[in-house]
Formats: sequence, structure tokens, C-alpha cells
Amino acid sequence: MGKIGLFDLEKHFAFHGASRSNRINIAIHMVFVAALLCAICWVASSFIASRLGFSLAWKLKAFCNWSL
Repeated sequence: MGKIGLFDLEKHFAFHGASRSNRINIAIHMVFVAALLCAICWVASSFIASRLGFSLAWKLKAFCNWSL
């Protein structure tokens, strides 16, 4: 049975390995993936805080700081 598209894992692993061996690509990922992750977390936390309101958001933050 032939493998198609999304289910051809050998093809995906070969592409992933080839793209991760390029030093420029690695540097771009180190800088921009971290920045993008921080931005997404910031926007998501701002959205959650605005939906909860100041009082409940502050309590949730305090709980997470002490429990995690």
C-alpha cells in the first residue's frame, strides 16, 4: 500500500532532519520561536485576565505561583 501525504512519516522525518541541520535555520528558530511563544503566552494571558476580571485573575496568578 502506498503512503500518501500526511502519513508518509519517512518523508517528513527526512525533511525535518535536513532543515534542522542548516545553521541559519537553527539560529532563526532559536530567536523567533522563543519570541513567538512569549508573544502568544502574553496575548493569551491578557485575554484570560480581561475575561476573568482583576480580582479573580490576581487570585489565579497567586495560586499558580504558589502551586507550580
